[in-house]
Amino acid sequence: MNCMNDNDLAQIGANFTDFEGTSSAEAAQYIEANLTTGNVVFSGAKPKHFPELHFMDGESMHYIIIEQFMNKQHAIISDIKNIVSKTYEADFVLQVIHDSHYPLFSLHRKDIQITPEIKNEFRNRARLFILHNEDNSSLFDHALDIVKMLPHSTLEAAKPLFYSLGQVFIMLSGSRYVFSCYMELQPVPAYVVDLLRHCSNQAETIKNIIIKKEIEMKNKNINRPLRIDQLIEKLEMLRDYERLTLLALKKELANE
Repeated sequence: MNCMNDNDLAQIGANFTDFEGTSSAEAAQYIEANLTTGNVVFSGAKPKHFPELHFMDGESMHYIIIEQFMNKQHAIISDIKNIVSKTYEADFVLQVIHDSHYPLFSLHRKDIQITPEIKNEFRNRARLFILHNEDNSSLFDHALDIVKMLPHSTLEAAKPLFYSLGQVFIMLSGSRYVFSCYMELQPVPAYVVDLLRHCSNQAETIKNIIIKKEIEMKNKNINRPLRIDQLIEKLEMLRDYERLTLLALKKELANE
């Protein structure tokens, strides 16, 4: 059973164009031209530039939507959850994009055609995926194994472990939140949405703890082992809530 992939995006007419320039002037022109034609513009940005993203690794890559852009004046950006339609100086946004080496791309929204047949196909596929999902929590078991390795690892050995863990819970937090927004529009009881939001919030909490533990490890006294009790507890709690949420989704979808 497959989730949405590149073929699905092609099926609905979703086309993307990468930015190929190397200067802020070219980036400004690219953004303005795409917004004028109705395209959606995305850019990578380092969280260190935004107080709203203080809980993230400052040097990691976080993607934002540029909703409006007027060169030499202002820009409105959003990441849906933490930065929502907020206005910044246009030069500041260009500097952020420059600092991330211009990870710009656009989605050609006008080309997208989602027919009722495609909606039903995707919805039925998602429904079957959930109903037949016999999740054995292997993802969380593997994450717990990695966490238990951290106190016995050198800083250099721990860096990729922290990065992998962080990426997992960034994706979990975002995907559960977006899915909760979708389910909020469906004829399902509110408790299902509440469970998804709780899973999203718990995943974000775990991600924040992971970042703090990495900082702690960088600054720790060599005679003081890294404490991971809280992280293990939160992981086990989220694993249980994920199981409960899956059961709730199966129950409601089976009744359709």
